[in-house]
Amino acid sequence: GPRLRWWHHVVYGTRFLVLLAAVGGVIAWGSLPVVGVVIGLSVPLLGIITYAVLALIKGEAAARA
Repeated sequence: GPRLRWWHHVVYGTRFLVLLAAVGGVIAWGSLPVVGVVIGLSVPLLGIITYAVLALIKGEAAARA
């Protein structure tokens, strides 16, 4: 595939830091509870992990590999 240029990493890192600052700012001003933010940001990760485990149990990952 095509090689990623160095500035792609800079853009991705900058976007991540901006998101982190936005979430931190909202939490710092007290508009959102910390536990709610952590749970909300964990849901996509839990969905990915659940899908992967179910695919492994069903054997779909082995069939595609």
